[in-house]
Amino acid sequence: MGSVYEGGPQQPLVGAAGKEQIKRQMSMGKPKQVIEDFRNENSLDMPAADAVYTLLDSLGHTRRDVHETALESAIIAAQNQIQRETFSYDKHMEFLTKIRHYLDIPQLQHLPLLLLAKQPQFIPDDIFQSIRASPELYQKCNFSIKRQLWHHDHDLFRQHILPLINKYASDEGLTIMSRDISGGTTSGYTLKRRENGILMDIVNAIEGDLRLYMQTLGMVREQFIDTNDPTMGTLRLDLVMAMHNKGLSDITSDDICYGLAWPLDACITKQLMDSRRVTELQKYFDRIERDNAPYGEIALFLCSPYSRHILAQYILSLLMEIPLGSGFSQRTSEWKWPSLMLTMGLLAHNLTLQDEPDIPKINSKMTRKFFEGLQKYIEESRARISSAHDNNDGMRKRARLDVQDSPSSEAVVTMELSESKPTEEMITFLESKELARQVLYAFLIKCAQRLDFGMVNTWISAIGDMVPTILGGADKLTEGVIGVGVFQDSPVQPRIDMEYRINAFELDAFVQSLVSNINGNNNALAANLNSICGEMDKQQGDEVDGIGAPLVQLLIQTSKVRHTAHELTIAFLASSSQLLAADFNKIEHNDSGFVSSSYSIENKESAVYFVFQFAKYAARHFAVDEGRAFRLKELYNRLATASPQHAFKYRINLTNCPELSKFLTQ
Repeated sequence: MGSVYEGGPQQPLVGAAGKEQIKRQMSMGKPKQVIEDFRNENSLDMPAADAVYTLLDSLGHTRRDVHETALESAIIAAQNQIQRETFSYDKHMEFLTKIRHYLDIPQLQHLPLLLLAKQPQFIPDDIFQSIRASPELYQKCNFSIKRQLWHHDHDLFRQHILPLINKYASDEGLTIMSRDISGGTTSGYTLKRRENGILMDIVNAIEGDLRLYMQTLGMVREQFIDTNDPTMGTLRLDLVMAMHNKGLSDITSDDICYGLAWPLDACITKQLMDSRRVTELQKYFDRIERDNAPYGEIALFLCSPYSRHILAQYILSLLMEIPLGSGFSQRTSEWKWPSLMLTMGLLAHNLTLQDEPDIPKINSKMTRKFFEGLQKYIEESRARISSAHDNNDGMRKRARLDVQDSPSSEAVVTMELSESKPTEEMITFLESKELARQVLYAFLIKCAQRLDFGMVNTWISAIGDMVPTILGGADKLTEGVIGVGVFQDSPVQPRIDMEYRINAFELDAFVQSLVSNINGNNNALAANLNSICGEMDKQQGDEVDGIGAPLVQLLIQTSKVRHTAHELTIAFLASSSQLLAADFNKIEHNDSGFVSSSYSIENKESAVYFVFQFAKYAARHFAVDEGRAFRLKELYNRLATASPQHAFKYRINLTNCPELSKFLTQ
């Protein structure tokens, strides 16, 4: 609708310009005549219109209501026509010329945007500039329009994608899943990751656009270089697999890492890696042209915790399969390649920084010696489990961890330490090589699954002692206390230097997987509490850090410098309290995550005292990441709720434990 300016073309009477035109027309002549002329010029002089107005007036409808309803109907009709019609280029541009001015009218903006979305490749430059200049208008554009904008303005695409990448990296649920070394629920985790809303937002923004896909990979790589966060490796893997699942072969065929990522992802999802699959992966890797090999990009998705954990499990399965003393060196080729891939993942940060990265080298001699030494403990654990359960099912063949590894409710918990302590040579190698630690972590979690906590305790004392070395040195782990706010007396989680961040992540992963296995089985929880109470009886004083139990020492050493370990310690204490409460009441504790079992806590009073003292010690001495304190407070409150009524003066509450006031709900 419009009016004719003298000597000029017909102009629409919309927006600020339309208001000014109406004012000018009304001031130049008789208002009633202007309205009548407007009706005639725009075909609004319809038969019986006056009668309809009179009827609507009598029914109580204002003229504003009538006109707004008519406008809504007109807009819906225009919207339906735009969506329904297929326009030629000329017709499209002609129609766009007629309605483009609606971009300045918030109530009508969606009409030209609908038209633009039908053929976004024909968006004129001046409209691009208008959309770029208006954040509100940009937000209303659908992805087909935005993709065209992003092709013209890479910074605009970065502004959209980078916050999503950071949100993916900081998602607590995704991080917790990726720290699970055991692998028993990885298939479910993969499905949850692939359906995660943040990942879907990134994938929907890219759609099938190769250029935007490659730019997104570049941003993932940049974030990894800036942070050395292994979550970026998982995102890299998830992106290529999202393209695969959508059947976007134009994209996957241009991603040189796809040929490795797809079969590796299948191994991760199924938690099954055997020699045949490894051979297939190795053949593809060897076919890559060495001069142009994207080793940095390959290392990035190998850096994903899921990639590294399945490789470590496969190496462990080889150590379990090769008979002790049967010529381990003769089978070097079998464990060397997966060890190399695991090493590439661990060194991904260095490799992505290099313009022409080379394949890293591993010390085959020292690695072989460590693996041969570890084999002895594997064989001993196998014999102990066989003896305890009278069931020599072994731990062989393939890197597969699933429900079959879950012990029965009547399984026997083994707490006796190994016959031999780890050698100094093995400890030295462990301190310097994350590769060795990854395989050891996988072995110890396997032992925990099979309730051989004696073997676990044989090693975790050494792991606790080497925490400062693992994280870059004791001199770098002193950060002071939080200076202000609720947690002002709590030690700050120290900042970890870039090169040690994967070490820190895997240390968190090991503690999480170990505590989860203990908390998830009443027999294991009771046996560990009994062992701790036995060590308490031996000590001279009452200091918590003087308790000689390896599990306690590991939790202390890690929790003083890692917020995640602090959380897991409180989760362990809360589960212990739940078990104690059930034992006091002589009923089976069967809460979520617990396996029904028969258990016996030999000295409940000592166990209650231990939980009480350890909680107070944790509140004073354990590290806090203030940005993640909400979950920590939830765990402390869960601990207080679980504290047995029978604990009396050792019951955890604000009265008995003022040290916990910063964590407990007031």
